[in-house]
Order: sequence, then C-alpha cells, then structure tokens
Amino acid sequence: MIDAIVGRRATAVVVRGRGLAQELHLRTSWTEIPDGVDVDRFVPGADGALRDELGIPSEALVAGLVGSLRLGRHEAATYGWDLIEALSLLREEPVWALIVGDGDGLEALTEHADTLGVSDRLVLPGYVPHEEIHRYVAAMDVCVSRQTNDAVGRSRTTAKLPEYVACDRYVLATAVGAAADVLPDEMLLPYVGSYDPDHPSRLADRLARLVPRQKQLRKGVGTRQIALEHYGYPELAKSLADLLRKTVGRHERSQS
Repeated sequence: MIDAIVGRRATAVVVRGRGLAQELHLRTSWTEIPDGVDVDRFVPGADGALRDELGIPSEALVAGLVGSLRLGRHEAATYGWDLIEALSLLREEPVWALIVGDGDGLEALTEHADTLGVSDRLVLPGYVPHEEIHRYVAAMDVCVSRQTNDAVGRSRTTAKLPEYVACDRYVLATAVGAAADVLPDEMLLPYVGSYDPDHPSRLADRLARLVPRQKQLRKGVGTRQIALEHYGYPELAKSLADLLRKTVGRHERSQS
C-alpha cells in the first residue's frame, strides 16, 4: 500500500484529513492540509435567477449536492441516492432536490426518482463546468454532504465541503471526518458504518425541520467564516510553507 510506504519513508507527510494519519498510524511528522476553495469565486449570494431557470418554485426549500454520480457497490451507495430517498419521505413538504454532477450513476438516480414518484421535485442538470459550480451551490438552501463512517470517510475532507461553506450555505453532513471537526452540532447527522439504511429518514427529518427557516437560510448562516479560517488557499499555503521550513530545518540539523 503506497500510503503506508510513504508513511515509513518520508521525512514529513501531508494528509487530506487527520483521520488518515490515524488510520496509517503515522509516526513521522505530519500536517493536515485539506482540499481548499477559491474564496473569491465561491461567495455568498442566493441565486434566485438560476432557480427560476431550473424551474424550482421560489417558496421551495432546495436541498442539494455536487459530486461525481458514480454507481456504488450497491445502488444505495450511489452519491445522491439518500437525498432522493429523503425526498420521497417529504411528500407534504415544499422540499426540492438539486443534484449536480454526471457519471454512470445518473441514469440509476433518474430511474429511482421515477420509481419513488419524486421526479417532479428533482433537478438533475448533469455535468456543470467547475467555473459555474458556485452558481448552483448558491441556489441551494441546504447542502447535503455524506461521508461513510469507515476508514475512507474518516480519512479525507470531501472537496465540496469547503465550497459549500464558502458560499455561506447551511450544510447537513454526516458526523464523519472533517465535517465533524468544523461544523456546529446542529448541522451534523449520525452515520453508522459503510452503509446506514436509516440515514435517509434522519436526513428527511432534519430537512422537514428546516422548512420554516427557508428565508433565513437564503440570507446565509455564517459558515463562510469556516472557509476563511480552514480552507482558503492563502491559509493552506501558510500551513504548507511552515511544514517545509520545519522539515528542511530538521534535515539540516541531522546532517550537521
């Protein structure tokens, strides 16, 4: 395993999430540098114009996510599957889902939504260039982030979490990995193991409770500060530069 070899041979190691250092039992010096975000591009501002273009009613609570829609080992593991399941449990609530991305799981998501009878409240725009992603995130009232509670989920920062908070969005995330470290408790959901069949119902319950706060959520919820402190590229560059200085210093002392 290449990660284990790096952990044994490297003078210092950079990990995407501190959980990876724990999983690899790193003994050498390491620092966490998560996925970052361009805080000048991903900025607050609810995009009502885009919601209109997508045909989403202004009064709807828009729950969404961005990611690669690849088929999982089983269909329920496909990214976005849990949100569609949750939508089917919210038939009396004005909740819509916006799932942005492409992949071999897109057709499966579309068919599943048809089977559950929620296609009329689901928007699947497909592939969107990254330079346009911030508009779609800004059109969401709640951003959904699911990490499985296993070695993979605990070892990384999902790349989209920094973009969600940079846009000052409310995030509903599983209490795994980086999300559990930076988000307030009210934005976290429990998740058991690699597949939790009860997750969609918990997600639906939390979304239902957020419906009355729709207008408030669109104005922003203060999560942008998390992006500025933890995920902005200037801050990440400082962390990397500090690690390099310390590593070079240790190497020079060992050679003297």
